[in-house]
Amino acid sequence: MRRVLATLLPVLALTLAGQTPSGAAVPEATTTAPPPVSSIAVTARYDHTLTIGWAVPAAVYTPGASVVVRLTRGATPAASPTTGYAVPVTFPRSATARPLTSSAAYTFAVWVRDGAGHYSARRTITTSTLEDVTAPRLTSFGGSGHLSADTSRITVAASWTTNDVEAVRARIIRSTTPSLTGGVLVASAAPPGGFTDTVPHEGTWYYFLRLTDASGVSSPWLYRPLETLGHRIRGSLGTSSYVDGFLSVYDSSGNQAGTESSLADDGPDSYSMDVPAGRFTVCATYTPLPDSHFPEEVHHFCWTPAGRVEYDGTVANIPPAARGAVDLRVAKEVTGINP
Repeated sequence: MRRVLATLLPVLALTLAGQTPSGAAVPEATTTAPPPVSSIAVTARYDHTLTIGWAVPAAVYTPGASVVVRLTRGATPAASPTTGYAVPVTFPRSATARPLTSSAAYTFAVWVRDGAGHYSARRTITTSTLEDVTAPRLTSFGGSGHLSADTSRITVAASWTTNDVEAVRARIIRSTTPSLTGGVLVASAAPPGGFTDTVPHEGTWYYFLRLTDASGVSSPWLYRPLETLGHRIRGSLGTSSYVDGFLSVYDSSGNQAGTESSLADDGPDSYSMDVPAGRFTVCATYTPLPDSHFPEEVHHFCWTPAGRVEYDGTVANIPPAARGAVDLRVAKEVTGINP
């Protein structure tokens, strides 16, 4: 017994002092890195997109584990899982990077991260995007022209977008016909988003766009007709917090040239409506608001130079004095039209 104690006491003393006795078993470390991915390869290459795939170790399927992919431009891989650009991972075997520059080299760096936050050894692969030989395509284009604030100019505001992920510029030409012949250059290198133009008169103008991307690939000429309106009616509806106003404007043929609805507010509500040249009838309908506790009836009025006149709300029964009472055949703008 004394011999056993004599053997154990030195070991116990070393253990209490924080030392490991010679020959004692060392507990297994808990910071072991997970295995890395294998068989990393490029699975798809396009002018602006790259996809890679790999085989994953079983550690990826443990709780909290994931695969981290970082991208860098050129042949030098990301030095750590927090440098470079993050690439979305299609769990857990592939990742796609887009949009990328065409004809450029990129390097992917891939790590496995376990649930405890430990990272595997890095695996990398370098590849390049293909040459861009696809012409840009117009995905949207629209706009309209209206009088400017000072009513001396008609300004066209238009916008356009493209499917091309590279920087695109457009050459824009305005024409009075669906032909480039005799057209006027509006912009030689307009960026995506929008542009403005001032036209000499109202009517239909044809805007031609030719798109060119950063790779120098150009689209054919594309065009859209845009309507411009060069005359304006302005006025107000005398609504209150208990009344809702609905404005209707009719052209000389009795067709609606425009409407404004839900003009309810505390006090008068102003409106501004752009129209082509001609004569117009302006009428309004006043109704109680849905939450009103006041039993106002619905009223219909039309504007005349002598003041507003009431009628039954039937278009065929609009009073003769109101028909075509707003004359915009010469004047650019008529104000004070308050039915």
